[in-house]
Amino acid sequence: MTQMLDRLARLIGTGTPVEVFRSKLDVAGTLGFVVGVSPDVLLLHVIEPNSLALNGYVAYRIKDITSYNANDSFIGRAMRLSGQCASIPAGINLSNLPSVMVSAADKYPLITIATERKRPGAIFIGIIAHTSDTEVSIRKVCTKAHWRDPERFKLKRISMVSFGDGYTRSLAALVKAQELQGGNG
Repeated sequence: MTQMLDRLARLIGTGTPVEVFRSKLDVAGTLGFVVGVSPDVLLLHVIEPNSLALNGYVAYRIKDITSYNANDSFIGRAMRLSGQCASIPAGINLSNLPSVMVSAADKYPLITIATERKRPGAIFIGIIAHTSDTEVSIRKVCTKAHWRDPERFKLKRISMVSFGDGYTRSLAALVKAQELQGGNG
């Protein structure tokens, strides 16, 4: 595990894309640039593989990563040629996944979490309504940009946190527009 952490940490700032696999949780890997590593968390600046565009950040627990592939072939060269390079988001605490979640919620209008072992394929988008030592309450927002009642999640069950992607930025803009029009519960 320490060897993997050291190798991943050495990729920060190199412009080398990495594909991360979590075989017990994902069908496919996640492509991105490593922008942060701690003993508990890997933070990637995500690359959309079809458009070769940067699209937000995702944090995974190190213990869930089963393998990775760093390859500076076509994708890395294409990203550099188009002027796209990873940026490290300021103020994100990588101590553990709950710390990533709380610090991202302070900087971004919406966050996404997943509890993939309990609810495979489901994601939850919203804002933090309350935190404790063992749980977080997320006030979720639906695809129609309406607020829903908060839902509680055990911190130990959260396996992924993402933020700053095009979908959540667009959803946040829709929520704000509806609130300005007086139409959001």
